[in-house]
Amino acid sequence: QMVCSMMKKAVMGALLGAGALALVFGTAAPSYVKTAFHKVRTGAKDAVPIQFEIERARQLITDLDPAIKSNIETLAKYDVEIGHLKKEIVATRDNLDKEKATILALRETLTKDVRPASNGVTYSKEDVTRELAARYDHYKRTQDTLAAKEKTLEARQKSFASAQSQLDSMHAKKQELLGRLDQIEAQLKSVEANVAASDLAIDDSALSQVKQTV
Repeated sequence: QMVCSMMKKAVMGALLGAGALALVFGTAAPSYVKTAFHKVRTGAKDAVPIQFEIERARQLITDLDPAIKSNIETLAKYDVEIGHLKKEIVATRDNLDKEKATILALRETLTKDVRPASNGVTYSKEDVTRELAARYDHYKRTQDTLAAKEKTLEARQKSFASAQSQLDSMHAKKQELLGRLDQIEAQLKSVEANVAASDLAIDDSALSQVKQTV
């Protein structure tokens, strides 16, 4: 509030001064106004304490936390989806293995005239051939489905790795900026300490008078 008040007073003073300049210098007044405004703006910026600027920068860095947290949550959900997809792929592969075993068994029965069933019904070679063809078609579709899921998994894993890398970089950059601010603040305190030390002086005027007298 103090800085804002100073700025307002400075701007008002500049405007009033510009009005006076308009009366004195006429058409040349705008150039004087521009110069005055530049000096006011520069002076206001110089009036802001360095410590205030450091705290402001630190707050801006802290404001990154919600974005980082949101990205972490998004990555966590994405990782869960990848886990589900991996389980689906494992289940699909198991189904393919079972389907393959069934197909091999059906091919074996083609060497016989009939195929006995558990319910006592027998199937002709034509029946077995049709069933084999149907199962083989299903096997091929399942293979295509598996290939699509594996391709999707690969793409998602690449996206996850890229996003994770960006998040790690963002976090590392935040820590780097905080470290730089700590260094600047430490340097500021060192400068202030040196200034305070330079203000300390011993009053040796009495000694000087004695020396002069002697």
